[in-house]
This record gives sequence, structure tokens and C-alpha cells, in this order.
Amino acid sequence: MLIRDGSSDYGWLCLKTSPDGKQLASGSGDTTVMLWDLDTETPMFTCKGYEHHILAVAWSPDAKCLVSGDRNGKVCGWDPSKGELQGKALAGHKKWICGIAWEPAHLSYPSRRFVTCGKDGDARIWDFALKRTLTVLSGHTQAVTCIKWNPQTYIERPCRVGVNSLSLSTEYYVLLRGAFDHTRQVTCSDEMKKITLERYIKANGKVDSPERLVSGSDDFTIILWEPSVSLQGKGYKTFQASLPLCSFLHPHRLCLRSFPLETCMFL
Repeated sequence: MLIRDGSSDYGWLCLKTSPDGKQLASGSGDTTVMLWDLDTETPMFTCKGYEHHILAVAWSPDAKCLVSGDRNGKVCGWDPSKGELQGKALAGHKKWICGIAWEPAHLSYPSRRFVTCGKDGDARIWDFALKRTLTVLSGHTQAVTCIKWNPQTYIERPCRVGVNSLSLSTEYYVLLRGAFDHTRQVTCSDEMKKITLERYIKANGKVDSPERLVSGSDDFTIILWEPSVSLQGKGYKTFQASLPLCSFLHPHRLCLRSFPLETCMFL
């Protein structure tokens, strides 16, 4: 699919597909969030309300809410069916937003909580319905550049300076898809939680199996972790000349994919 519009002149800075696969959200340097229909490959809504670049977007597990963050630390929640702002903008971060993650559906549904991290060194847990901060996770002396909500109820934040990517082993098979697939339409809250939990157990082996995490850092390494078992990395790969910008774990843990700056992929 090829999408073109005026916002691409300013640069798309973030993209996320909705869990149900029906919409795409893009954040741009033109200070807007755009929502696209993936069936017709056409724009649906242009969401306005920012004065700075959009750096992060994230869908709720039920695909009914979208959250975005900009370079000024402003967080907004959107109704993707209308392209309208839901309530007031959320303030709290003192510098730009680096990442956003929602609480997984099998832990709580309908999902109300999401976490943001920023250049100010803080991570904030928000309640989408109440439109306020629930908890501020502070302590970092430098920027928190990425964040994940682990399916085993805790939040992953980089503890090493220069970590620029995090990926969970169940992220792309479970966390970003929830209970959705091409075979059924899920509407019941209990069914949503049940299907998501079943999918998570299938991907993870069993419910109490340790979740795996991979991190990519400015020290030219990617490291594999099992945070619930040990805070020591289980193995790593060093790149000689390029930074690993993003890394992904296969849901069945058989391989790891990494994309360094040298424009090639490693398995």
C-alpha cells in the first residue's frame, strides 16, 4: 500500500496500525495526527490540537481510543471513529514524549490505563477515562526513550543510558492485536479478555513463563533479557559500526530480528 498526502512533506514521525486492522494512525511534523482507512487506502480524519511535532501514537487494545504525544510533552486522546479530541489535553511531562504503551487487554478490559515516557526522565501512568495522572515513575537522570507494559503486570523502562529500543516476545502477536483477527468480530468484554489471555498463553508457552525482552542501545549492542527471572542479560550481539535502531523478538522465541543503521537486517 502506498499513501501520499501533504503531511509527508513535513515527515511522518510515527505510525501505528489499529488492533482490528481497519485504521492506520500517523503522526507528522506538521503537528497533526491523521487517521487512514486501510480498506480504501484513503485518509479519514485530520486530528488537530497540537503546536509541535507528533512523536508517538498508540491504540487501545479495543481499537476504540488513540493516544498521541508531541514534542512539547502534550498528550491527547482521540476518538478514531470521529477524529475528535476526547476531553482536554493531558499535561504533566516537561519535555517531549518518547513513547506510549497501553495496559494489555488480558490484564484489564476495557483498558483505561496507559503509560507515557519522556525526555524529562519520567514515566507517567494515566487513566484515559478520568483524564489524569495516576502515578509518576521518576528516578531516571536522563530521558526515558522507550517503554512497554509487560503482560505480566509490570512496566519495562530502560535502565541503561542510551537504550533506544525495547521489544517483548509477545508484543506483535498479542499486545498489538489483542483479541482481533480476520475470522471473528469480538464485542463482549469477557470474550475479549478470554481470547487475549488464550493468545498470550499460546505465544508465551504458559501463563507463568518468563517474558523475554530485547533492548538495543547506543553502545552498539542488543541484549536479551528475562526480567522476571534475572536483571542480568542472557546474551548480546555487538555491531561494529552502526546503532541498532529497532529489534524484534519472534513470538515463538526462535529468532530475533535487528535493524541497525547500516540498512540491513540481522537474524
